[in-house]
Amino acid sequence: MTTLEVVKMQGDGDCLFHALAHLDGYDGGALRIDVVDFMEAQAHHQQGFEEEWVREASRLRASRWGGATAIAAWSLMTTKRVTVHRRDLALGTVVVEELSHGSVYGNEAHPIIHILHNGVDHYDALVEIHDIDGREPAWEQPPPPRYVAEDPFPPLSKDAQQPSRRSFTTPRPTKKPKTKKPEKTAKKAAEADMEVQEESLMEELERIPELATKRIREHPTLPPRESLDTVDAGEVWPSAF
Repeated sequence: MTTLEVVKMQGDGDCLFHALAHLDGYDGGALRIDVVDFMEAQAHHQQGFEEEWVREASRLRASRWGGATAIAAWSLMTTKRVTVHRRDLALGTVVVEELSHGSVYGNEAHPIIHILHNGVDHYDALVEIHDIDGREPAWEQPPPPRYVAEDPFPPLSKDAQQPSRRSFTTPRPTKKPKTKKPEKTAKKAAEADMEVQEESLMEELERIPELATKRIREHPTLPPRESLDTVDAGEVWPSAF
């Protein structure tokens, strides 16, 4: 099982370069300048990444923090591989990934260094050791690998325990919405009532000729709009209407 010792770097804005330069005993501030000069000179050779290298070099020249592009540039400049161990503060685990330049990525013929990112804003150096006497786990962690330090890390504050913007989470599967049977709307109900009324009216209209014929036969002297109550024993009307 691999055991890596955490060597804490100064948090002065150059922590990435301090971590990269640690094994060589080189100054992190000087390494920043070397990497920027190298990126500006080699950007036009990075097919598909030319503009990204120019932007990153400009950011580093302005004393901004370095990231994956700066790591890849250092890897090409030194022909060394870089493995970044990134702490996931939300899950309490570590994500390990190689961020070497493509020209040396995965090539075991080239030496490899390890650096630790705290998941928020700081890099430390990692050194593989075999004698862990006097060392304690730097934080609670499942193996492998193990990260140890002379002094355990202090607990993180609540603000620092939030995942960084660049962290990735597995999306939860979305549940299929339950299909509801279409409800009978007020409009549809009104239309149904209208149809019933129309059918009833049509039935009455169809019966009008039949009712008129029956009335004339029963009361031939009675005008269509009059009733028996308004007629005085037939004296107002002739015997044949």
